[in-house]
Amino acid sequence: FKVEASDAAANPAEQARTGVLISAPVLLDNTPPEVKVTATRSGQGLEISLTATDSASAVRRAEVSVNAGAWIPLAADDGVPDSKTETFSGRVDGVGPGEVLVTVRAIDAGGNAGIAKRVLR
Repeated sequence: FKVEASDAAANPAEQARTGVLISAPVLLDNTPPEVKVTATRSGQGLEISLTATDSASAVRRAEVSVNAGAWIPLAADDGVPDSKTETFSGRVDGVGPGEVLVTVRAIDAGGNAGIAKRVLR
């Protein structure tokens, strides 16, 4: 952004002042990450893996919800979520038999959330 201010309209020409300020670049990111999820049963739990890709900013975190329950954080596979493409994985225990809805979301540096769902029968 460039801001220019002048007091020339209120002062004689020889006393008028003008100032200009140019800001650092600003990233406008309104696009959520694209999310792909894999979920498999493992005993009384679920193994969750997802890949999130964002075109504008780094993917910062990912979470999973089972059957519309509380969001559970997933760990970045490389230890630090700092890239435009990240993989996350984790395990959710205590999941009984029957149909299970697995919902994952990945959030980028702009605060945009991408969501993916998988139903396990």
